Amino acid sequence: MILCTDARLSTEICRRSHVQTMKLVRLNLQDLSKMDLPVGTKIVYLRRDPRAIYNSRNKNTWCKKERCRNITAMCEELTSDSLALEKFIDKRITLVRFEDLALHPVREGKRIYKELDLDYTINVETFLKAHTTDASRTSDHTSTYRNSSAVISQWKERLI
Repeated sequence: MILCTDARLSTEICRRSHVQTMKLVRLNLQDLSKMDLPVGTKIVYLRRDPRAIYNSRNKNTWCKKERCRNITAMCEELTSDSLALEKFIDKRITLVRFEDLALHPVREGKRIYKELDLDYTINVETFLKAHTTDASRTSDHTSTYRNSSAVISQWKERLI
């Protein structure tokens, strides 16, 4: 049995944990600002160069719908997010530039953990270093192992 797919186990682990995290991809901040978020909710908002986003969407099969690959729509979403950021000025949001995280994973990791009031441990640092410097374990684009400083500008050579 794969532990990650066991809903009862996942529920129990979350219930016992003092921190729950969730990764949301392509949820725009305008929609998020309309949600009734629990007190204490903190958001880490990852920004990336729009040209890199566009290139990534065009080369991967998960982005088949026209709106996903439409550069005008993408720019409208990014603009909307920038305007919606003002609603999160109350310290609930931490902005992270993808390029900064890729070039300086330890520094940015420490900053993010501090913003979220989490303990940055040697285990966290070991994980960050392993997943951002080891390209030998990269099997596909979904892998979490890569040499992050090398991949941040690959889109420039592979622009579609």
